[in-house]
Amino acid sequence: MLTPQRFSVSRISKRSWTFVACAIVVMAVFHEGVFSDRVLFAGDLSLLWYPRITSIVQAVSEGAWPIWDPYPSFGVSAVADMNYQLFYPFTWLNLIMLPGLFLKVFRIAHAFGAAVGMTLLARRLGLAAPAALIAGAGWVSAGPWLSLVKYHHIDSAAWMPWVLLALINVIDRQTWRSAVALALAATGQLLAGSADMCHLTAWLAPFCILAMPGTIASRLAARKLKLLGLLAGAGCLAFCLTAPQWLPTIVQIHGSIRSVYTTEHNLYWSLHPGRLIDVLVPMLTNAPLSADVRRDLSESREPFLKSIYFGVTTFPIVLLGIAGSRRRSRLVYGIGTLFFGLASLGRHTFVYPLLLHLPSVSLFRYPVKWIVPASFLWALLVGIGIETYIAAPRTRRSWPRWTAAMLAGLLAGLFGYAAWRVLDADSTLGIPFDAALDRSGMLAVLGIVGRMLLWAASVSALAACLMIVRSPKSQRARWQAGAFSVLILADLVVWGSRVNEFAPPALLAHRPPIVNRLDVDRDQYRIYSAPTPDRRSKRMLAHGPKDWRTEWVWTLGQIERIEPRTSGRWRLFSSFDRDPIDLQDSGVTTVTHMAESAPDAGTLLRVLQTWNVRYVIGLERQRYAFLERIGEWLSVPSTPLCLWRVPDPLPRVYIVGQANHAVGPDAIRMLLSPAFEPRRAIIIEEKAAARQGAASLQGTARIASRRSDQVVIETESNGPGYVVLVEAYDSGWRAEIDDGRPAPILRANLICRAVAIPAGRHRVAFSYRPPALKWGFLLWVSGAFSLVLSWLVWTCRRAHRHEDRTPPYNRLHSTVI
Repeated sequence: MLTPQRFSVSRISKRSWTFVACAIVVMAVFHEGVFSDRVLFAGDLSLLWYPRITSIVQAVSEGAWPIWDPYPSFGVSAVADMNYQLFYPFTWLNLIMLPGLFLKVFRIAHAFGAAVGMTLLARRLGLAAPAALIAGAGWVSAGPWLSLVKYHHIDSAAWMPWVLLALINVIDRQTWRSAVALALAATGQLLAGSADMCHLTAWLAPFCILAMPGTIASRLAARKLKLLGLLAGAGCLAFCLTAPQWLPTIVQIHGSIRSVYTTEHNLYWSLHPGRLIDVLVPMLTNAPLSADVRRDLSESREPFLKSIYFGVTTFPIVLLGIAGSRRRSRLVYGIGTLFFGLASLGRHTFVYPLLLHLPSVSLFRYPVKWIVPASFLWALLVGIGIETYIAAPRTRRSWPRWTAAMLAGLLAGLFGYAAWRVLDADSTLGIPFDAALDRSGMLAVLGIVGRMLLWAASVSALAACLMIVRSPKSQRARWQAGAFSVLILADLVVWGSRVNEFAPPALLAHRPPIVNRLDVDRDQYRIYSAPTPDRRSKRMLAHGPKDWRTEWVWTLGQIERIEPRTSGRWRLFSSFDRDPIDLQDSGVTTVTHMAESAPDAGTLLRVLQTWNVRYVIGLERQRYAFLERIGEWLSVPSTPLCLWRVPDPLPRVYIVGQANHAVGPDAIRMLLSPAFEPRRAIIIEEKAAARQGAASLQGTARIASRRSDQVVIETESNGPGYVVLVEAYDSGWRAEIDDGRPAPILRANLICRAVAIPAGRHRVAFSYRPPALKWGFLLWVSGAFSLVLSWLVWTCRRAHRHEDRTPPYNRLHSTVI
């Protein structure tokens, strides 16, 4: 007779407390958003994420596939841009939730998932439950991880511990079920949209494998062929399930600047060694420093990661853990932390330039991102330190504890002295502040810096005291370890909650007044939001709602001038937008540079007219004085925001009779030449399709219907010619004439789409159907079929095993009944 399994309350209770503790820490970090109606807004969220979500919702409401976004930068491929996260299941919750609420829930849920995953991974790597909890909660509370919240990288970063946990399970169990779990975890991380975080997870994997406990590591040597087969199968399954996302992206990379990155592109936004002080004191170098210092510290811009704070209280506990009993783990984590830390320094060390010789690394930029896996391994070191703190009373060695106490005391003394000097009103310590600051502003900044240093000194002193007064009794040591853990988490949560600011919902609901002044033909023409240097704009902040923070006002100014790539929120078609991810077509990059660097008014006017720009929005009056000014508004900057109308631009769709062949610089010179008439001719890359049309060609073209992934044009002409659509060319577009006869699409005027048409009336239909997406869906179907088949096989085997374990009497009894 089989004995029924006993229900374990204690085991469920432990797991529940793990989830509850992680939830409490995450809610404490994001308390400003959890307990109010405020929304996330900073960085790419207001300038990229909200417009993309709006475009997806608009495409679905039109009945179109949301695979092409027609609004930013002459149109971009949404399916090839991983930032849209089209195939990430969580993204589609925005269809039933308001964007502000959805993003807040989205980010907080991923933070909770990351904390739980890190805790479970630490347990799998051999840490005790309290130490694993501190590792998990500490990682998501540290500055590097929280600084990713304003980027899409945070979603893939949340999958890091889950992928590594599934990998360790495959090595330990070597079953196809564990391989499927690894494939699903990798699928989640890939669909979350950050290739950088997936790449860094692959770099983290060897360090976690080397640190596995001996019982698991022994399995790595046994049955190697089976293990390799399982890993290969998991990789193939993950590739198939994510193919609709990554195949179009790979195709897009080959025609973008990302495929020809120079070393300077790769090394941009390296972590300056001077910013390493922020590892000990949170956001110290974020103070308003002079232009020269800012240029050296963060490439003359704001830091990519707002905080890289590891927690000053973690340093003595890590030092204690290094002297603990886990020799292999502490060595592997220490070497890994050092490696990723040096790599994050980018141009300032030899490590990252050496890594650039690897093709996988040369595709990525911003070395500062490598500090995220460094904080990952650092959190595991903190967990080892907590374990050592608890177990150390049973050992006779006392020098690690006293060394850690001396380190904490030294840090407390240094930061206390620095705080005393900074808070001295008669001394500025020679800090190179921004010249725009007056004395009152400088004293206010010094007060903030002084309080930071005073906090660091206080918590370091508390850490030193806990090291000194540790009891030799095990039970009391556990309580003291709990107090140390609370101190670490309190330190991280206090400063982590200040990394991501929340704004009133009115900021996102704001509609720029300039939108109401555009004419009714704004659907037929494009706008151009002229770029303004960031440093100049921030210094020009002069107006804004009462009691609003500076960052809120700054974002409001960007919304009011319809910052590039935000036009889709108001269904405005934009033009010369800079590419934030270096994935747009090289032709669009070229014409954008032409608009920004036009040497004279005549050239600039020709560029605007050729590419269908009717309105220009900007602050620089002198540069656009030759245009008709139709209005100005007192916005956030002290200089009024102006709206200009471009005279007689080319329409969105038109017909020409002549096509000239030119490529590269020759095409640019021909387009800018006064002898070239863009209303009569176009410039194409295909030499065979070039022809001299009739000078007397007359024709009309109009857009009969359109949606995000389709444009239908009706044409009429007295001779053969070309219909030109001033929207971005992409190899995924297909064209049909009249009865479905396919027609080749030509690249016209560097970026436009053109189709050769015969004389008479015709109907030309453009539809976006990239072949890479079709192949991706076929692979996805094969992967989904394999997944379902695997589940059915597992279910049948489980039922068969359950039947074999049933005693014969019970089987006979059930049969008789």
